[in-house]
Amino acid sequence: MCMTTFISLPVLSYSTWYEILDSVMALLSFGLLPTVPLFVIGFLHKFREKLKDKEFRMKFLTLYFGVNTRRPFAKLVIPLFLTRRLLFAIAVVVLSEYTAFQIMINLAFSVFYLAFLIHVKPMIDPSFNLLEVLNEITLLTCYYCCITYSDYMDNIDIRE
Repeated sequence: MCMTTFISLPVLSYSTWYEILDSVMALLSFGLLPTVPLFVIGFLHKFREKLKDKEFRMKFLTLYFGVNTRRPFAKLVIPLFLTRRLLFAIAVVVLSEYTAFQIMINLAFSVFYLAFLIHVKPMIDPSFNLLEVLNEITLLTCYYCCITYSDYMDNIDIRE
């Protein structure tokens, strides 16, 4: 949803009722998407005591599935994940002409998120923590490989 919202922003049109509706929906989504990570943080903080109740926990389990809610910073894993996706979508649309900057932004956030995962260990199950760290290392490797295919690499022989 993030990608489609940001892709449709530069081409807003008001010719037909369908285009008007599409443009209004894109603008509404653009306004609401950045608030989702903040909503998750606020919700988990406000109802932290109710998370112990099994019935309440089952209603809202997808907001924090697998996250150790007893650790204070572990609750940030879902908002950070959502913020990362939002930044990725913004970088793809806004920096479409600057692939090196896209890669660097994603690389920086990936390093930050990896350090967060290693330090906080936000998941309940240690194997999930390991899986998250391995996933982040894989993404970092992909981002490093992308540098060779961007405009940042001047040597054509290396690109090919």
